[in-house]
Amino acid sequence: MEISLMMPTHGLLFRNEENAFLPAPDRNVDVVEVAQLAERLDYHSLWFSDHVLMTRTSDSGHPANWSGERAYPGDAYMLDGLVSMGAVAASTSRIRFSPSVLISPYRHPLHDARQLAAADVLSGGRLIAGVGAGWMKEEFDALGQPFEARGRMLEECVEIYRRSWRDEWVDFDGEFYKFSDVSMNPKPIQDEVPLVFGAATKAGARRAARWGAGLYLLFLDPYPEPDRYAPLHEELFRQLEAVDRSAEEFEFSVMVSARPTGADDPESKRTKRKALTGTPEQVLADVAEFAEAGYSRCVVHLDVQSGTYAEYLELVEAMGELIPQARQIPVRAPAL
Repeated sequence: MEISLMMPTHGLLFRNEENAFLPAPDRNVDVVEVAQLAERLDYHSLWFSDHVLMTRTSDSGHPANWSGERAYPGDAYMLDGLVSMGAVAASTSRIRFSPSVLISPYRHPLHDARQLAAADVLSGGRLIAGVGAGWMKEEFDALGQPFEARGRMLEECVEIYRRSWRDEWVDFDGEFYKFSDVSMNPKPIQDEVPLVFGAATKAGARRAARWGAGLYLLFLDPYPEPDRYAPLHEELFRQLEAVDRSAEEFEFSVMVSARPTGADDPESKRTKRKALTGTPEQVLADVAEFAEAGYSRCVVHLDVQSGTYAEYLELVEAMGELIPQARQIPVRAPAL
């Protein structure tokens, strides 16, 4: 099992007994410092949230907040994910990085294809392209994009990314995007930039099976069952078979909140612990449950109870100390 880190570009996560929230952040957060620390600790990759804006009010909640409460405040403090990835690309040398996930319908796909290609070039081929259809209707409305068409738009965006990164000249005649004789250089360093689809629906699984290297699922409620999406895994394997792809070339990633503590912390002594919370042994046991459910990458969104950057850095260190042991945990192969 690989351990990756959710970056604090959209605030420091706080988790209560029901939900996960991103309240007003500690403005001292230094994205480059976090990235360099994570690289020294040998995290697999860094993941960056993508929103353009927040609205004063919202009925959208967040798909990871099962009560429907709003995860983001209306005046959320958010650093742009792709710009932050550029800063990280220039200040690190080994660690990989990805949007978590890029909401493709927000922007023209040629714009995003060029930025993603540039990030891969500047980093020497370290990009993972996490993409998704989005969930916040009010944000689509503010950007003038049709929320109900977001799935179809995502499919066209992905096809345009792939053609732009592969072909010398690109033509496209779709429902939403039309252009011809377009060039885009330089191409990414990687022959195939891994596309990871953030989704929790059968439609998302089908897209991932056709075009993706992986599926990325969110578990931010405090007591998640690792096998929650087992039916979705099964659907994806059926789709892989239908398109004549091997399940061995596909991976499942999970984003889950985490808070490693000492043995004297009350959290470690609870009969019912929040996921990835407690002593190193308890956290690793939880990681093993996700590995048994078929996940090979765990993106940890650290639960910063104090809301301070200092505590966040301490948690990055504490989780990083578990990486060598987590890497030894075997991932259950799919039962085909």
